[in-house]
Amino acid sequence: MHEEVVPLALAVRATVRVPRARNDQQIERLVGLDHPDTAADVAALAALLDGQRKYAEAENLYLRAISIFERLYGPGHYEVAINLNNLAALYQATGRNREAEVLYLRALTSKEKLLGPNHPDLGVTLNNLAVFYKSQRRFEESARLYERALNIFEHSLPPTHPKVTTCRANYQRLLSEMNHPSS
Repeated sequence: MHEEVVPLALAVRATVRVPRARNDQQIERLVGLDHPDTAADVAALAALLDGQRKYAEAENLYLRAISIFERLYGPGHYEVAINLNNLAALYQATGRNREAEVLYLRALTSKEKLLGPNHPDLGVTLNNLAVFYKSQRRFEESARLYERALNIFEHSLPPTHPKVTTCRANYQRLLSEMNHPSS
């Protein structure tokens, strides 16, 4: 298993919305540019393009989805936070580290306010930020985030859930790299 950012909510949304995302322009014509369905479809299409490493196209769509969701619901809405997390992962993948960190932190703050400190979706962003910090060799910060994410996942999900196993594996790789015994 390789170390990974966990855009699981993104992956689920993308697979569910694929047929509609392909008809993005039709949806816009039917419901309008500033409709929640348009924003959701734009975000799903961004996720698909992101997964295909078509980063420039995906970035534009993520930014568009975020803009629509912010206009509709305000900057602290859950849909905004999800797309900020996903755009942060894209920025991380393309070496835009400062922008990635800013967006991860913004997504983390929003999710914590919206969902509370123990929600699995918060754990996803904690894991992603931990992966980012590890890539920056900010090991202590990374370890604290992995510990918190893993605690959330272990208390809210079955032990074999992919979020639990992925986060645990990521954390163990960090500990190994830090020359600490795995726990």
